[in-house]
Amino acid sequence: MDTGANSIEPLILECRVGENNMIYLRMGGDITMSILGVPEKFERWASDVRAAMMHVSVSNNGYVLTLIDVTEMAQFDLAIISRIRELMEFNKQYATKTAVFGATSWVSMVVRSTLALTGRTNMRIFSERDEALTWLAESESNEKIVEK
Repeated sequence: MDTGANSIEPLILECRVGENNMIYLRMGGDITMSILGVPEKFERWASDVRAAMMHVSVSNNGYVLTLIDVTEMAQFDLAIISRIRELMEFNKQYATKTAVFGATSWVSMVVRSTLALTGRTNMRIFSERDEALTWLAESESNEKIVEK
């Protein structure tokens, strides 16, 4: 699915755990499975994300906050949406709260649809990074978190 870009943008897939044990993910560029090398890079990234979720869950007593930056997302396809849905389903058992920011209206629609399909209720979409961080920083007791 083209989200508005006319040419292939460099693939951006990053995963890191910050000093505060927050998981920071970045997805951008052209993330379509038909481009040479993208499937392998995506699978390596997804594996890194799963490992980070498990590591932070163990080291942080099951409390896992995730911030996802999609400001540079240019294109994606149905195959990648399916892989992301699988990853979100896996992460459901670990993630306490997940905030996505920088999504276009098209990306927001896809994220909301995927949330519905996976039953994730502890994930929100924000326009700005600061809004996302504020929500993540709120006490869990102020949020109705149904599942981990």
